[in-house]
Amino acid sequence: MKNIFKKNTNNEEKAVKVSAEEKAPNGATMALQSVKNVVKSSKIVRPALIAILAFTIICGLLYTMAVTLTSQVLFPYEANGSQIIVTLKDGTQKVIGSELIGQQYEGIEKDGETYYIHMFGRINPGAPSNLSPESEEYKALVAERVAKFREIGYAEGDIPSELVSVSGSGLDPHISPEAAAFQAEFVANERTVYGYRLYVNADGDTTVVAPEDVADVEANLAEGEKVTNVTKEFVQSVIDKYTKGRFLGVFGEPTVNVLLVNLALDGLL
Repeated sequence: MKNIFKKNTNNEEKAVKVSAEEKAPNGATMALQSVKNVVKSSKIVRPALIAILAFTIICGLLYTMAVTLTSQVLFPYEANGSQIIVTLKDGTQKVIGSELIGQQYEGIEKDGETYYIHMFGRINPGAPSNLSPESEEYKALVAERVAKFREIGYAEGDIPSELVSVSGSGLDPHISPEAAAFQAEFVANERTVYGYRLYVNADGDTTVVAPEDVADVEANLAEGEKVTNVTKEFVQSVIDKYTKGRFLGVFGEPTVNVLLVNLALDGLL
């Protein structure tokens, strides 16, 4: 009986010892397990790295190159920012601005006087305004802008609201044909006083003459040619030339690009 009990005890001790060895693997077992984990991880990491590399090449390189090349071939003017490039008298070319971004115009000083020879567009501070039309600050700003128009000579008629307010983007280069026509006579008079003239050839074609060139043009007039003051009709014809109609004839409203009109009145387009 004692022997049987002793054998059972020995068996139990051996079982406990084997179990302990299984729970506490040796160095070789741990190394093998580490290798298995690395292999298992590589099966997950490797496809992920390949996917990242593939999409980087496709989306970051191939797609960008395809879009850039397509746009440069099909519509390079728009793809390069709709830049307006003019040729100066010395033959050099200069980027004046973009058709898509409005510019601010102020008076030009000459002989101690200020002349407002350019057509005004929207007030473009470069950022939209979040002022409510009902706020006192907004009303004060509009009143200030209206007073400025009155001060420089727009004494009669209501000032179009778009000339004394900020566009939604703060960068809008357009105004309505009505707002442009409102300024036509004033701009024509200011340009004439400043010194601009119109050269009309024998065929009736009209060209803008800058103040510094008027004397030379008048001295070399041929038969049937003449030099006249800048007229309201001429300014209006320039406005009409740079008026864009509704999209597809039905969507939106007609617009006038102020920058293009002013450049044409300067004789640069």
